[in-house]
Amino acid sequence: MYHQDHAGVLISPPALWGACFAIGFVLDNWYPLAIGAPLGLRGIGIVIAIAAGVMLSWAGAAFKEHEEDVDVSTPTRHFISTGPYFYSRNPMYFAATVVFVGIAILFNSWWLLVASVVQFAILHYGVVKREERYLQTRFGKSYHDYKKRVPRWI
Repeated sequence: MYHQDHAGVLISPPALWGACFAIGFVLDNWYPLAIGAPLGLRGIGIVIAIAAGVMLSWAGAAFKEHEEDVDVSTPTRHFISTGPYFYSRNPMYFAATVVFVGIAILFNSWWLLVASVVQFAILHYGVVKREERYLQTRFGKSYHDYKKRVPRWI
């Protein structure tokens, strides 16, 4: 049972992404490890990052439309199940991770790619799983039914 009215996540998702990106970028500058992607494939990284950025904006707009705060340390008044949340329970997190992967491809960096995987693992276990427990406790059957209908990722 939660004593505070928030999910109690390990780390704020923007702080997690920023830290992992910074570490990947520093490692890439210290000891570059190129993916070996040709320039054309690196261009695909831009397309991937832009497409995921659009999804990220759409998910953010859904929060704004429902007057819900994206800050994970604040109480959730209701969970969102429309817009991109009709297709994924975590479109904002998924899209931000895909932006990260697109940037890794664009910069031709194994370090950034590895950092994106580390970021995703921490996000999954330290944020998403905790949020799901919180939302299940807070919203009960309605959230349980939503989880049965909508995949966690995509």
